[in-house]
Amino acid sequence: MHHMKVKIEPYNSNWIKQFEIEECKIKSSLGKNLISIHHIGSTAIPELSAKPIIDIIVEIDNLEFEHKDLECLNYEYRGGFNLPLRKCFTYRSSKLNINLHIFEKNNPEIELNLLFCDHLKNNDNNKEEYEKLKYKLIKNAKSHQKDNSMFKNYTLGKHDFIKEILKKTKFNRLRFVICAHFEELNAAKKYRNEYIRNDKYELTFHDEDHKHFILYEGIKIIGYSHIQLKFEKRAIMHIIVIDKNNCTQSNYDKNYIKEFLFLIDKWLKLQNYIRYDK
Repeated sequence: MHHMKVKIEPYNSNWIKQFEIEECKIKSSLGKNLISIHHIGSTAIPELSAKPIIDIIVEIDNLEFEHKDLECLNYEYRGGFNLPLRKCFTYRSSKLNINLHIFEKNNPEIELNLLFCDHLKNNDNNKEEYEKLKYKLIKNAKSHQKDNSMFKNYTLGKHDFIKEILKKTKFNRLRFVICAHFEELNAAKKYRNEYIRNDKYELTFHDEDHKHFILYEGIKIIGYSHIQLKFEKRAIMHIIVIDKNNCTQSNYDKNYIKEFLFLIDKWLKLQNYIRYDK
């Protein structure tokens, strides 16, 4: 199978200019629904080598919006990938490549990305480490391919570094994701082994009709849930778990199950599904 290679380029000051031009177009397109817009990722960090793709986060008031205005700017809707409460769009041309990540107001992914960027902007040693890691990864042929994941091994190979930086920033908000990294898949399998006997759904991690969600508190995995999408837009929850051993003691009294269910139901609503308990 042919895999498109990951390409890393030295820092280019035009990346900032490209963002600023696109920022104006996006603001005009989204109008009053837009709250804030941010240049994120490595192209936003001065003197850091990066894939020549501009990453943009947009914070909006309501995620249930029509896509046609962005499509008029030649943005293509791509779904949310591993982040259920995100809308991703891409713009591709011979001269410009953009990944547009749209979140509702106060989504923790906005803060996470801004903290990561700000840390590297203000810490040259970590920025240099990150750059070295990128070049090391692209030298490995396996980094350019996917192995039973929605992401290339290049992206997965940066996971531990990103996790360490977020730990330094003291990021501790709840995050809601679809299992994508091996660490997440292993956690999900661990919870299934602990709580389910005669597990007939253990091989559904790559089945589109089964969604396996992870709940993070900061960088720690604290919860897992498995939802099956059925006919007539119905969804069944097979399991939901909060791991009290991984929660910070001061936060465990919070009703994390309730918050986890709220996030799952919000995602199901976006997909026009209704959850029915077994």
